[in-house]
Amino acid sequence: MENLAEPPSFDQNGRTPGSPKKGTPNMSKPYSEMTPAERLADRIAKNLEIDRRVKENQKAASAPAEVSRRRKSVGDALDEFHRIKKERGIDAASDFVRGKNKVPVGSRDL
Repeated sequence: MENLAEPPSFDQNGRTPGSPKKGTPNMSKPYSEMTPAERLADRIAKNLEIDRRVKENQKAASAPAEVSRRRKSVGDALDEFHRIKKERGIDAASDFVRGKNKVPVGSRDL
């Protein structure tokens, strides 16, 4: 009988010694026939695989540095607009916005 007092050992990828090298360990037995140590190893391997996929998705979903710089500059411009509006009124703030736009007001297509 297996000693359950000691947890199974895992490598840095969450695999037990002798498990397949690619993907999650392939358990050939049904879950109900696994020993508690095998169940634990299977659950840990599945959780590590889920964590790896989540990290990959987060990296893909994060905005590139250029986009984050643009968002910051837009936020800075909005803060500046509100500051000018508070100090000098809406007309001065509107002039600030018009000065930020590269396209002249009269040449826009509506």
